[in-house]
Parts: sequence; structure tokens; C-alpha cells
Amino acid sequence: MVLTPVQANKSKSVTKPVHAVKKVQSHFRTNLPQQEICPVCKMAYVPYLAQDIKLHEAYHQKVQLGRPWTESWGEPLDVSALAIPEKIQRNSKLVPCKYVEVNIDNKVEVTAAQQVIGIANKCLNAPPESNYWMSDKSRGKVFLCIAENRAIGVVVTESLNDPKIEPRWFIVEKGRVVENQTVSDVLVGISRIYVSPEWRRSGIASQLLKVVCHFSFFGITLKPLQIAWSQPSEYGGKLASKFSGVKHKSGKILIPVYNEHSP
Repeated sequence: MVLTPVQANKSKSVTKPVHAVKKVQSHFRTNLPQQEICPVCKMAYVPYLAQDIKLHEAYHQKVQLGRPWTESWGEPLDVSALAIPEKIQRNSKLVPCKYVEVNIDNKVEVTAAQQVIGIANKCLNAPPESNYWMSDKSRGKVFLCIAENRAIGVVVTESLNDPKIEPRWFIVEKGRVVENQTVSDVLVGISRIYVSPEWRRSGIASQLLKVVCHFSFFGITLKPLQIAWSQPSEYGGKLASKFSGVKHKSGKILIPVYNEHSP
């Protein structure tokens, strides 16, 4: 049946008007804890949470004093012929110390050494270093200074026997590499060198460099210019200048540097 206009109007249902719902903007408050970053150990923590405070105190001690180190860990090095003191000064007292090489066959020891290096990287704002030293002694080594059962100083080395690695001269004052000039006869690279804050100004870094010279290769004593530096910080640049710096005719101090392997 066809509806006429009148019939169609009668058949239409009445629809109630729909009132637009007024949109109300809602605000979500995110009560996220406000973290602080310790200027010394660089750890981010929440200063009013008991658990965070405890974690920060433990980590801060590791950074300031050195990571706890078990007496039996590491291969002790005989440094008696290297004019390295058997004691170091801290808080006006002399403390016995020793130097060890990390034993890569001891997994627990390796993990502890990685944590020491991790602290160094964080404090130096350095990227994670390659773990080449963990797989083969011929590729690199980790030496530590131990005092009061803590690892208070660390140096990580890398063997530079890859012909693709071309050490170059670095102008310390300007912070740039000399182009188109390579340094010959470099055998070892310093990937990281670090001393815990409470133990600084005791000559530990210099003693670690002596250890690198004498214990990197069996029966060979390296000369300072046979050691290159990777990413020297401001302090590292000063240490490198003192250890292996060469004065150019321009009066600028040059040190050998290299590009570290990517992890």
C-alpha cells in the first residue's frame, strides 16, 4: 500500500529530542615519585622512600669506598720490583694494598669486576665497554687495586694487535685528533681507568699504569708510548699527559689515542 502524505505524517513516530551531553574535561593527577640524582654516585632515587634510601646508601658506599672484594679473588701480582708502595695513605693513616689481575675463569669474580667497571662507566659518563677481556686474556685484561677488602681502583686494557686499529696523536689542550698521522708500535689501549673518590690523590692511577706496563704481556715491559688511550676525560687527559705526553714543537702536549671497539 502506498501512503499518502497525510497518512505518512500520522505513521511517523515521535522522537524525543536528544540533549547534547556537556563535555567535562577531566584532569588526571599522576602522583609519580620525584627522583633525585646523587651528584657523586649518579644514582637516581626517591629521597623519601625507605627502600630507595637504603639502596642508594649501599650503592653510594660502593662508589665512594670501592666495591667489596673477596680476599681470594684475583691473581696477586708481585709488584715489589716496580717501586709501587705496599701501603697507601687514607685519612692520615697508611693502609695495606695489593694489585691483582681478574681471573676470567671465575664467573663470580668476573661478575664482581663487571660491577666495578659499571660504576666507573657511570661516574665517567662513559658508554659500556666491550667484554672482550672476559673471553680471552690475549684480547685484554682487568687489573685492580685492592685495599680494606674493596676494589678501589680499576684499569681495563685492550690489545691493539688489529691492523684496522690505527692509533693517532691527540692534542690534549684542544681536545682533537691530529689528522693523517698515526702512532706506530702501540700494543695496548687503556679502555677505562678509575679510582674510587675516597681513595684519590694517593697515586693509585699511576701505580695501575705501572702494572699495565709490566703485566700486559709475559716477559715484556711496555714503554709509555706503546700504550694508547680511549676517550680520555679531563682527568684522564691530565693523567695521560703526565704518563705518556709528548711536547710538540708548537708547545702543545700530544698523547696517543685509539677508537675503542664497539660492545
